[in-house]
Amino acid sequence: KTAYEIASGDWSSDVCSSDLDMYVVENTYSSGLVSTDYFDAKSGLRMKTITVQKVGETTQTSETTIVSYGATADGVKYPSVVKQNAGGQVVEITINEFNVNPKVKKKDFKI
Repeated sequence: KTAYEIASGDWSSDVCSSDLDMYVVENTYSSGLVSTDYFDAKSGLRMKTITVQKVGETTQTSETTIVSYGATADGVKYPSVVKQNAGGQVVEITINEFNVNPKVKKKDFKI
């Protein structure tokens, strides 16, 4: 199972899965924003991010993003699904196709 499959329904969890070894990096910004990233220890890929922002003295907002990797091009893994929970809503983005260094023409940039 991927971290996405294990944790997709568990937004409150502080880790993606007890079955995966994860590196955890926490960043605290001067604005009060705290961002915690979870990286798969084997692949080095970012699997989950939890961002918490304080709003006033007693309130905070939280946003969780879970990434699933499925596509590979030129030896590089790309996200196939990004699922985000913010403001009580869940948004799931599915990436069906991507192009690496596609050939473009000058006319593609004309307005």
